[in-house]
Amino acid sequence: MPTEPFGVAVDASGKIYVTSANTLTTYTPTGQPTTPTITGLYGPVGVAVDRNGKIYIANSGNNTVTTYNPDGAQTNPTITVGLFTPYFLAIDECGKIYVSSLSAATVTSYERNGRRTKPTISASDIVGVAVP
Repeated sequence: MPTEPFGVAVDASGKIYVTSANTLTTYTPTGQPTTPTITGLYGPVGVAVDRNGKIYIANSGNNTVTTYNPDGAQTNPTITVGLFTPYFLAIDECGKIYVSSLSAATVTSYERNGRRTKPTISASDIVGVAVP
């Protein structure tokens, strides 16, 4: 079991994704560790998985959102623009990415290619974000 788990996501098949201690660990629906395990992250907090199985991780330690194929290989985009301590993220049905930035008190949105788009929402004390 991970130490100090932060983010959790579940994909369409029930696979569980947990961020902790610079690592993303995945589990079967019954709680058994499985692949991929992604290491070398920078303060990972939020995690989301799109409908194609692509994994998105908010790294608060280096102000990025990194992306990975379902097998755990890093892929594009790496999002860096407009992030200030990214904390949680969500992906809508069209693949649009929403990221909450703790230090900036914003939720910034991005196209699936990583290009920043509207809206950017500002409010005090923003931590999390969810979309249907």
